[in-house]
Amino acid sequence: MALVIYAMMLSSTAAATATTGDKPTSAEACTVLRIQPLGMLVNCGARLRALWLKFEGMSRVARVTSDGSFHFRCVLEVMCTNTVQIDGWMISREDWQESNQDADAIVALLHKTPAVRQPGAPAPAVPIAVGAKSDCGTFSIQLAGMEGRAACYDSGGSEGSTVAVVVAGAELGFAILFHRSSGDSRDLREEVVSLASRFRLERSEGDVELLKWMR
Repeated sequence: MALVIYAMMLSSTAAATATTGDKPTSAEACTVLRIQPLGMLVNCGARLRALWLKFEGMSRVARVTSDGSFHFRCVLEVMCTNTVQIDGWMISREDWQESNQDADAIVALLHKTPAVRQPGAPAPAVPIAVGAKSDCGTFSIQLAGMEGRAACYDSGGSEGSTVAVVVAGAELGFAILFHRSSGDSRDLREEVVSLASRFRLERSEGDVELLKWMR
């Protein structure tokens, strides 16, 4: 999949700090070799390292679309009536970390171009209008070891509710929408906190990782 990297950039900033386990070190400079909506492959000195957002468990499978979005879908849709839908994309971590990190910043970031997408592809559909006000203010959330904020939006009628989450760490940032077609955002909020705890940022290195990214 040919992907375009938009104004992030990671090639100098996100990868300027190498990682050893979960602890960053500035001992060696890193260069981004490839980036996809769920993660990136970097070259740190003589080592190849990969960072990849994953959802623990076998209940959901990740899919990526040309607009730069990823979707964690239920493996068996017939068994997932009223299951929370999870969609997201990579963002510029700097845009979030340098913002006010409030509800307005969340909405503004949702309507920015994803950090990675195919040339000419449309922007992801965002069910939250520009200027929309959160029904729960914002609350702190942790996802895959990254800190962030979340806000709630009730669509009204039969459209259900959405909790928007924005998180960022030393290397990557993500905007993730948790949507359910029925119920209000107060009930969804508790489920989102639980679901967020099941994400992790997988770190691995070696030639095997390069082979994965060349498929």
